[in-house]
Amino acid sequence: MREYVAIVRESLATGRAQFEGEHFTARWRYTAARRADVPIYLAALGPRMLELAGEVADGVIPWLTPPRYVAEHVLPAVARGRARAGRDLAGFEVVLPIPVCLTDDAGGARDVFRRTTLDFYARLPPYRRVFLASGLGDLGLVVARWRAGAAG
Repeated sequence: MREYVAIVRESLATGRAQFEGEHFTARWRYTAARRADVPIYLAALGPRMLELAGEVADGVIPWLTPPRYVAEHVLPAVARGRARAGRDLAGFEVVLPIPVCLTDDAGGARDVFRRTTLDFYARLPPYRRVFLASGLGDLGLVVARWRAGAAG
């Protein structure tokens, strides 16, 4: 990811990439307008990726992260990465997407959220770790129980 961000930054700033890395090689011309000012955001959940985002990106987008996880895990990890790069948190953005449903049926909306979003993410180990670290328990087990009850 570090190399990928370097390639994107070079491409946006100079209109070309001449990069030879351990994981990526890039040699191309970027014909759109040069825009070195375009911010680069990384999606991240775990400490290593959050630190890397703090070090090489302009912002981070953690998905389905409760406020407790942001305060106790996201911000400290990002701050470590920023410090490694000789910067503080000033100007670094943490973007927290929030699922929204416009309806007058709150119960139905929660049911759809469980079936379409939580059901999927609660089964993935990185998200289970986020939920556990946030004090929410193992939502993977909660969803499995909910699915068993919903199916029966």
